[in-house]
Amino acid sequence: MAYQVLRKGRVIMSNFATYREAQRYVDQKTGFFGEPKHYYEIRKDGCYLTTACVDYMGLADDGVELTTLRAFRDHYLTDQPNGQRDIAHYYRIAPRLVDLIDHSPERTVYLERIYNQLVRPAIALIEAGENDKAYALYKSFTLQLEQDLLD
Repeated sequence: MAYQVLRKGRVIMSNFATYREAQRYVDQKTGFFGEPKHYYEIRKDGCYLTTACVDYMGLADDGVELTTLRAFRDHYLTDQPNGQRDIAHYYRIAPRLVDLIDHSPERTVYLERIYNQLVRPAIALIEAGENDKAYALYKSFTLQLEQDLLD
């Protein structure tokens, strides 16, 4: 499992192979002339969107797919009435879902479904300026994935 670095609650870098790599990154940003260490947090990267794009599809962590989705989260979703709540819920539940997917005999089916039924259509909607529809797709897909894996 990979690690990610958050700054003031927002993911700023992900896909570190080890905790030590993530810590080195934080150390470069902090220190005597840097920012306070308490601005930063390292956590296991339990993002099923990243898992589907990077681990399954072999795409870059900073490729167009994840960059588009992160910008959508940071510039659209955070400003929606329930956006902050939905983001917090994702970060709470996603690591568990990734773990269940990774240990499922249907791992490939889940990751292909996430990529083809959520990531690709959501990006198309975002690029078309249909952010409300992208948000609705994300919410309905995530709720269904939770039901499939947790029930």
